[in-house]
Amino acid sequence: MAKTDSRKSRQERQIVGISLDPETAKAVKAEAERRGVTVKRLFMEAWALYQKHPPK
Repeated sequence: MAKTDSRKSRQERQIVGISLDPETAKAVKAEAERRGVTVKRLFMEAWALYQKHPPK
């Protein structure tokens, strides 16, 4: 059953790729590691914050 749920979850996702300069990429990875989260989770947190406080 878990395999089915996992496949369904993958089908409902889309990869969004970004290219960062090496210094920024290193800083993002370091911040994720410092927080004990994945880069994906860090991005999700940043996006949620952006949605709460969008630029005017």
